[in-house]
Amino acid sequence: KLLREASNVISIPIIASGGVGKLSHFKEGAVEGKADALLAASVFHFGELSIYDVKEYLFNQGINVRNNYEKWNQWSLPQESP
Repeated sequence: KLLREASNVISIPIIASGGVGKLSHFKEGAVEGKADALLAASVFHFGELSIYDVKEYLFNQGINVRNNYEKWNQWSLPQESP
């Protein structure tokens, strides 16, 4: 709600940062919060979500993401031991 109110009042880009725990939270920040960009860290560091998962989910929800989300898959897959 705060993001949405701020985006209606100011003209600079708004970045939603933190507070996500599942994929739908990213969509809420972009759609309901009207954020221009999304930032998260812990869910990636602790392996709860991958960047690929988030970008693919947002893309499939019709939200504009950088069209290179496919490349993130190479870092999201478990690496084989040599």
